[in-house]
Amino acid sequence: MRVLFACFGGPGYLFPLVGLALELRRRGHDVTFATDVSASPTLDDAGIERIPRAASEGRSFRVGTWSHPVRTAIDVKHVEHGVDRVAPDVLVTHDLCQASLIVRERRHIPTAVMSFFSYLWPVEPAASVGPFAALEAGRHWRLRDSTRVLNEARAAFRLPPIDATGADAPQLGDVYMLRTEP
Repeated sequence: MRVLFACFGGPGYLFPLVGLALELRRRGHDVTFATDVSASPTLDDAGIERIPRAASEGRSFRVGTWSHPVRTAIDVKHVEHGVDRVAPDVLVTHDLCQASLIVRERRHIPTAVMSFFSYLWPVEPAASVGPFAALEAGRHWRLRDSTRVLNEARAAFRLPPIDATGADAPQLGDVYMLRTEP
């Protein structure tokens, strides 16, 4: 199986996916990364190929610009360049990488999302009372805001807006993994 990883170049996003990539490679799969040039030393040390943004290299996949539609569009093109180079069977990404979600739809590639240590998204309708009301309200806010950001980037590719409500959220990909689970 050919696996293309798309992630921000910062250690908190990169390192967990490198660990997963090394395990997949140990099991006989081909792994490649589309990520910022700043991740090159880490990937070189691990012996993992990094696909540059395009013929002319530049910055991409930076957490500080995750919510900017133009920067997300650049990241989409970087992922699609990787898709064209390696023809992956699956795309692996993380929660904030909106570009991967757009590529998933545009290129019809199954996508796995590696989350943080806890589940970020709503699990039930927002409760107005009870001990977990504030937690669930925060999860609903996060999904609404993330969906707003995703829709702004989708507009750059003439994709219709989506209305994610929970279990149907594209932010979950086809497979959703928590870092705390083996």
